[in-house]
Amino acid sequence: MRPVFLLVVIFGVIWITYLVWLGNYRSAEYKLIQKGDSEAVIKQMLGTPSRISKSPRWINWDSQDSGRLNDGECVQEFWYDRPISLSGETWTVGFDRDGKVISKFYFPSGY
Repeated sequence: MRPVFLLVVIFGVIWITYLVWLGNYRSAEYKLIQKGDSEAVIKQMLGTPSRISKSPRWINWDSQDSGRLNDGECVQEFWYDRPISLSGETWTVGFDRDGKVISKFYFPSGY
């Protein structure tokens, strides 16, 4: 019984360590995103999105001060949730009709 319990604990520690690493990795990669990057580049940088949404009402470039109404140029958003977060941290990356990055925003405490 003890070896099984020990294996479960070790696996749990490894899994949590990986999820913390993944969140930190995504945070660093997010900062490198440039306008005009392709969907493929973003998936290579950040992995598979947590979810994909249609055209958002607002688009931003890294700050609320840059926010403006979406006039139709942003047609899709990738959402990336931090795997382990007490506050619900999320990153979004928006794309135009050609699949090029047009917006990005970081939600430090959910959306």
